[in-house]
Amino acid sequence: MNAASTIQAQTFSGHESFPLRFTWLTKAVRGCEAPKHRDLFARDDAMVRLGVGKNMVRSIRFWALSTAVLADDESAGRTTRHCPTQLGAFLFGDRGKDPFIEDPATVWLLHWQLASNRRLGTWHWLFNDLRATEFHKPDIVRELHTRANRVGSKPVAVDTIERDLDCLLRTYVPSDPDKRLSREELLDCPLTELGLIRRAGNRDTFAFVRASHNSLPSSLFLYALLSFWDAVAPKSDSLRFDQIAFSAGSPGTVFKLTENAVIDRLHRIATDSEGALRFDETSGLKQVFRSKRTDPLPSLRRHYVARREVRNASHH
Repeated sequence: MNAASTIQAQTFSGHESFPLRFTWLTKAVRGCEAPKHRDLFARDDAMVRLGVGKNMVRSIRFWALSTAVLADDESAGRTTRHCPTQLGAFLFGDRGKDPFIEDPATVWLLHWQLASNRRLGTWHWLFNDLRATEFHKPDIVRELHTRANRVGSKPVAVDTIERDLDCLLRTYVPSDPDKRLSREELLDCPLTELGLIRRAGNRDTFAFVRASHNSLPSSLFLYALLSFWDAVAPKSDSLRFDQIAFSAGSPGTVFKLTENAVIDRLHRIATDSEGALRFDETSGLKQVFRSKRTDPLPSLRRHYVARREVRNASHH
């Protein structure tokens, strides 16, 4: 994939410089659940209904659409109406499985939704096309600015890209405890829990943490693999290991997994997928085969059902 192609029709703003917060997606999904409230983000009383300031209303809308827990209400045409997606209702709706983002699977899922979203210029490029482990903030801003203005139809200001990158870093890197931050700001974004990016040396240098990431549940790896497969080779019954581990948009790349971690997970894929997928390395070519088309969402459903059963058993 040409890295420049990932910049086209992308956005580098909309979050109002606020990283995602724990309660926001549930507020967005539940606020738009009733058909008569689907214009929530265009209403004069949106600030009151969501309990936040004007800029945060726009930020909540941005994060809800970017993680695809809300979508434009197509039945209403091109309007400012939004409705919960199947995924949004499943996780954050009135009967949602994880409204307070307590399960690591939900946090990994939100990262997957953001980092594989081609519209998010900085997110998609940083997590998919940047191959260096360590990166220097000014270099990234310069590179993104060059690419965005070479490919995009509208010029993008350096300041806009810098703010976007700052927001991304505050989304993944815990706050410096020495800073004088408000209590609300100290409630770091849930994605800081993933440990995907760390500070490295001076304040403008950061590094990806490529590891086995044991907090990533098998069900979420399977969900990501099936979603990736549908995106890159929907008609193929096999997928090569190098695609799964190293391609832009792949689970190995987006989750920053080591090569051995991907192999370990693929060895369990037949069990995790209930026989729909199997990993084969006998012919000298490592690849995954699928015996039937599988929708990604049921693998997630199984995870949350199993989690609830474990929790209920521990309470008795």
